[in-house]
Amino acid sequence: MREVERVWEEREKTVPRDVFRAEVSAWARRIGVEPKEVHMRPMSRKWGSCSTNGRVTFDTELLSKPAAFRRRVIVEELLHLKVPNHGKLFKSLLRAYLGGGETAGAHSRAPLRVAENNYRRSVLPSYSSGSTQ
Repeated sequence: MREVERVWEEREKTVPRDVFRAEVSAWARRIGVEPKEVHMRPMSRKWGSCSTNGRVTFDTELLSKPAAFRRRVIVEELLHLKVPNHGKLFKSLLRAYLGGGETAGAHSRAPLRVAENNYRRSVLPSYSSGSTQ
């Protein structure tokens, strides 16, 4: 199977909630944090949020996003359990866990929509990038 077809198939799959929760748990262990609660619900303006009492909430739409996309949001929200802002320390930790290529902001939905569209355009044939989200 060609790489482009594999990426497209991966993009189209929806991850079950228990798999997503396992991804969150694995990243929490790796980062060294323990969220008190992990929730999923529809969110219109953000992909995720982290409260000061340790609750991490993710948008249910993440279940249908590619693994790298989910990873970026998961890591950013879990890092907020250590660093509450987007300052230099936060950005350094984000780069340390994800590398330079995956550190586009996950807080607002708009930058990730642009990143996702750019990802799709760069990897998939032009006929498959006609849908808008």
